[in-house]
Amino acid sequence: MKNIFIAYQKHIKSDEYLNYERNKKLFKGQSIEVFYADVVKRVKLEYMGVINTGNKYLELTRDGNTLTRTYRPFKDLVVGNNILGAVTKLYAELASSAEPVVEIEEEQKIIFDEIDLQEKVAEAVAIQSYGGKFLFKGFIADEKFYINIVELHQYFPLPSMLNNDTNEGYVVYQLDSKKKEMLAEIYKDGKTEYRRFSVGKNEMTELPYDTDLSEYGAKQDGLGWIIEYNGWQVIEVHNLFKRSDYLEDLVILNRELVVGDTLTSQAFDKVANPLLQVPEGALEYNENGDLEIKLEDRVVIVDPEDKDLKQVDLNTKTEEWKSHRANILEQIYQNTGTNEQSFGLNKNGSATSGEAKRRDMERTISTVVAKRDKVLLGLEKITKWGYRQLNNNAELDLKISGRDILSLGAGEKIIIAVQAVSNGIMSIESAIRYINISDVDTEEEMERMQKDLTYKTKLIEALSLLLQYDTEERIAGKIKQEADALIKELGLDEKEEEPVST
Repeated sequence: MKNIFIAYQKHIKSDEYLNYERNKKLFKGQSIEVFYADVVKRVKLEYMGVINTGNKYLELTRDGNTLTRTYRPFKDLVVGNNILGAVTKLYAELASSAEPVVEIEEEQKIIFDEIDLQEKVAEAVAIQSYGGKFLFKGFIADEKFYINIVELHQYFPLPSMLNNDTNEGYVVYQLDSKKKEMLAEIYKDGKTEYRRFSVGKNEMTELPYDTDLSEYGAKQDGLGWIIEYNGWQVIEVHNLFKRSDYLEDLVILNRELVVGDTLTSQAFDKVANPLLQVPEGALEYNENGDLEIKLEDRVVIVDPEDKDLKQVDLNTKTEEWKSHRANILEQIYQNTGTNEQSFGLNKNGSATSGEAKRRDMERTISTVVAKRDKVLLGLEKITKWGYRQLNNNAELDLKISGRDILSLGAGEKIIIAVQAVSNGIMSIESAIRYINISDVDTEEEMERMQKDLTYKTKLIEALSLLLQYDTEERIAGKIKQEADALIKELGLDEKEEEPVST
């Protein structure tokens, strides 16, 4: 009991817990809400008196000769920036761009009936990025296997009493702040405990668990319940370096983009709509206390000693901000392993081949692959646990891996296939499957190889000729038809004549 309370207190005081809601808002594109107070402070420093104590700005509306004051919320004028959220979405999109490769026996694929692996990977990589870690939680309902993702504000680890570097369990909890009670699921190797606690300032006291869990196979254990099984029902997945991608330095840089863009926007507005400098003698108060301009037939009346009316010229140093802004973005790119090319913002033109795109996005791809592999390993482990529960502790031979994030162009694939077949490191069948130009039956392929010694050479020549058609992506949609026609032209589709029976 004591170690649970200590672990909970440590959890709610940790930086990762305290920053979780902020990070999630940034991911969801709510940078204005996150940085609003900071923007207000900076605006008040730049333009003293423009915003009142209620964080509203004065809007003057002319109604005839009367200037009407209206106070509107300054928040509506703040310019948001979602760069960190965009980085996380990029990670998730690249990681889930293709369905994961699942190596499993055909009859065992039923384990994934209720699970969309591609969607689960996207969700997990996003949470992994802004949260820094999460739990995969497997469970069985109606003889089906399901996987939930538990975010870090919903669980905390239980450090081992013998080794603080390892965890002996995880507590997934729901806190009722009004009753000051906690419903806890305590996951350990081989068992799950269901407990209810009263949470005080200095201690936790266990209370009777309200729900009868015997119908789910649980046994009464003191005031709570316990279910025993083989292995872990939860798997913790960390981000790279065991931390959120939303480092404090990067959050500050994101804040500077919001502040800078807002101030620049205000400056642009003042340049585009200059203030009018009106001499005091041109104004008078009406019976309601509102200022009025002395107008007669569109002519402003001024006193003899007053200066002429004029618009106030304001200048803004946009070039300096543009340079500073680019430097801020560069720092964010460096720390997140991304660049403009990753977001399709290559000002020098887009790469025309898969290999060129790979070179432009090499670091981004390696970052995403490392993140995705952690997620796929977690999915693999938790699926094996679910299979054991459904099949009397039988072990599942399963491997989940990811596909290439960026595929090569058709022309590039053909070059690789030709070289691989010529050097004897790829079979004809594998080469055709690799570039996806035809459906090949393995037995038929081997039979033709044995009967026609020139088949291999002819097919290599056919592949080589394909290179002359096009090296761009346009070939991808027509390559099968072109290949079939070419193979027919070379006589590779001729079948051996059947012997005439007597």
